[in-house]
Amino acid sequence: MMLQEMQHEIMCCTGCGFCKKSCPVYEITGRETDSGKGKVLLAYGFLKGEIKEDASIVKAFQKCPLCMRCEQDCPSLIQIDAIIQTAREDMQTMLPSHEKIAKAIKKIGNPFGEKTVKGKEGGNIAYFAGCIATYKEKRIREATLSIFKKLNVDVTILDAICCGNPVEHIGRENVIIKKIEDELKKSEIKKIIFSCPNCMKTFIPLSKKYEIMHITQFLSNYDLKMKSFGEKMIYHDSSILGRYLGIYDEPRILLEKAGKFFEFDESKEMAKCCGSDLAFSTAFPQLAKKMAEKIVEEANKKNAIIVTASPHCYTHLKEYGKVMDIAEVIKKCLK
Repeated sequence: MMLQEMQHEIMCCTGCGFCKKSCPVYEITGRETDSGKGKVLLAYGFLKGEIKEDASIVKAFQKCPLCMRCEQDCPSLIQIDAIIQTAREDMQTMLPSHEKIAKAIKKIGNPFGEKTVKGKEGGNIAYFAGCIATYKEKRIREATLSIFKKLNVDVTILDAICCGNPVEHIGRENVIIKKIEDELKKSEIKKIIFSCPNCMKTFIPLSKKYEIMHITQFLSNYDLKMKSFGEKMIYHDSSILGRYLGIYDEPRILLEKAGKFFEFDESKEMAKCCGSDLAFSTAFPQLAKKMAEKIVEEANKKNAIIVTASPHCYTHLKEYGKVMDIAEVIKKCLK
């Protein structure tokens, strides 16, 4: 059982409940098992054999977007996210919606059942757009490639196969990243740039061999000349880009060049999760909807267009309000 490796972390939980005040799921449902504290207690019961796996336990561990917001308020600094993720890996069964995602990725190469979009050879800098920017929100991919062209950056576009992030989040082994690594070994690639923070997170094991960067990190190294966007913008921190990868400043540096932008009342490390994680939003669409609506409601009050640097956040939030990916903003404003 993988949870045995997390026993010390689990035992460090004092049950204080501070994690509950900021959990976006608990805020909506009010159920103890939907909070970080509740899931840690479930993990303890499962580890000790006091709780057996059934459909309700699998659902409880999956009913979390893994946004790490709870960890910002934990006085014991417990890795709640890692405990939940490890518990998922110990589960023998999957939710029906997750089985569908895993089968599509394994059989077709992406969670949307689309024919694989092939890449294009270029220089030793690679661009990995990710599934959402390639198959659902093509404007993000197109805007990013347009920026590369304007900056005379000759990128190699990698084949648009799923990196396996949804499979990882569900709690299953990601065998795809090894296949991607094998393909990269055949090339002269030195650096890989991502539109999607989730993809970048999944590529971290390859970071000893390749320099991996989010598009905002890459572009912030340029002295970009941009005109004003002309409308009020408000920046939404992706949980993965921010709390996982620690990228907060670069998107803001770029937006400053495109004109004044606003912050949400809770931003950076304390930013609210919009519920966009693919595995979470597919399994719990109504919860994800309510989480997104809270983000949109605040943006509307401030009469601002939401700008995000995550295709996951973009495709989810656009169902409920005005949103743009940061690449679209830069493409529009770049002189």
